[in-house]
Amino acid sequence: MEFSLTRQNPFTVDQQSSAPALLMRGEIRPGDYDRLLQFAERSGYYLPQSQAPLSSPGGDIEEALKIARLVKKLYMTVNVGPGTGYCASACFIIFASAVERDTAPGWVGIHRPYLNREALRSLTPAAAEVAENAALRDAEQYLRELRVPRNLVDVMFEQASTEIHWLSDDEFRYELGRRAAWYEEFLIARCGFDKAAEEQYFLDADNAKPLPEILAPVKCGEKLTLKEAQAAYATIETTRMRRDLAAMKPGQSAPPR
Repeated sequence: MEFSLTRQNPFTVDQQSSAPALLMRGEIRPGDYDRLLQFAERSGYYLPQSQAPLSSPGGDIEEALKIARLVKKLYMTVNVGPGTGYCASACFIIFASAVERDTAPGWVGIHRPYLNREALRSLTPAAAEVAENAALRDAEQYLRELRVPRNLVDVMFEQASTEIHWLSDDEFRYELGRRAAWYEEFLIARCGFDKAAEEQYFLDADNAKPLPEILAPVKCGEKLTLKEAQAAYATIETTRMRRDLAAMKPGQSAPPR
């Protein structure tokens, strides 16, 4: 994957956003999780609760799971649309991991995830079966943990890696949802979130509650999850620093940070 900062609005080709967001674009390959953390450090972009447009055809399932868990831990928001590009295959796992996510109809696609092709080519048939099945089990279990609807998971695993099913607007809005199920209930209990009012705003903004009222529960949720996101990021960075130091050769200087 390539990581960059962008002001491109994910949903409209000719509109810019007011604040920069982290664009994650390209095929997911082994090592991308570490490259993402390195990019954030070099660019000074703070990942907790950040906005992250996704534009990826998928790729290595094991690496996608690492990035997906990072997105989940840091309470990041992901968006997919014509302004930045589509998200398919293993990219869907990252998309589904975000507590807040949004997409234009037909821009998120699902099919059976797979291991890195280069890794598979070096394996015997028996070893490839074991490795591929283990990766698929991990992916399926993780999607179940995310409470992705069973029918979407089944559709995903029925499609070969050369096929694709594009999520309809109804599948996204009424089955997957704009938010993780647990987070939606959290916003209802702690922040007075009114899902019907939000839906009305998307359907007919002129006859809905004012936008500040719609956004108030969202801002409330961000405030309540901030400390956990910051603590998780600090732990991730500390673990990475210790790993880098442990891998250093005697007399070698620590990498610049």
